[in-house]
Amino acid sequence: MTITSSVRTHNGFGKAYMWPVAPAHKVIVNLTLAQLRRTVAQAKITAREISPPDS
Repeated sequence: MTITSSVRTHNGFGKAYMWPVAPAHKVIVNLTLAQLRRTVAQAKITAREISPPDS
């Protein structure tokens, strides 16, 4: 799974703001996706444990 975003800066303030923010956002998104992967994997395991056996 990937996430793509695009930010358009319109002036020097926007560019100065994005300089430290962009790397932080990359870390936050990667951590969030990792947590989502773990949650989905755990949900799949739980669903298998409680589902009735195939006939």
